[in-house]
Amino acid sequence: MLALLAVIAAIPLLMWLLWLCTPKTKMVAAIIDKTVLTTRGQEHISLTWILNHQKFTKTSTKSYQIAKDYFGFSPWTRRTSA
Repeated sequence: MLALLAVIAAIPLLMWLLWLCTPKTKMVAAIIDKTVLTTRGQEHISLTWILNHQKFTKTSTKSYQIAKDYFGFSPWTRRTSA
């Protein structure tokens, strides 16, 4: 019984170690959404988490960050009239 509990307790550790050993995949992407009225990117944190969890990276070492890879509403950008 105690051995069974030890095996069940070791499963999350084993899964985490297997995740660490999986190779990263380079995929260059930008998160662009002009419908959101703030620059925080709060609505897209889950997408960034999925990209990082699936080990997609911008370069061979840099992971995705919402502050650097989200491009959305830019109220400070001027429009030039034609």
